[in-house]
Amino acid sequence: MDQEPLTKKQRQVLDAFEREGKPLTVYQAWTAAGVDTVGQATVYRAIARLEELGLLTPVEIHGALPMWETKSLGHHHHFFCTACHEIYDLPGCLGNIDSILPKGFSMANHSITIYGNCATCRDRSL
Repeated sequence: MDQEPLTKKQRQVLDAFEREGKPLTVYQAWTAAGVDTVGQATVYRAIARLEELGLLTPVEIHGALPMWETKSLGHHHHFFCTACHEIYDLPGCLGNIDSILPKGFSMANHSITIYGNCATCRDRSL
């Protein structure tokens, strides 16, 4: 069975994620997509559909609002600034993570978030 094409509004929301190139909350996606041209409820529905289609993936970071990013970014990790709450993509993966698993365990997947202060917030505290 062929997949239904994206609606104009779904495409608009996906384009916003691709333009921004970082994890976005629903509100951030709505703002990036254009609050004058798409409703916030439509953004919620579009995100759900885009996730269902495998075009967006959820980003779960303790202490942050729910976010999503494009799956096209590939596997990577995140840095969460505890001062300004900005989230930064970290390129690539540490690799060889399964080497720290207890004997007999197998890993299905992993996600790493590093918490601290971004350069701007660190400089403000000096």
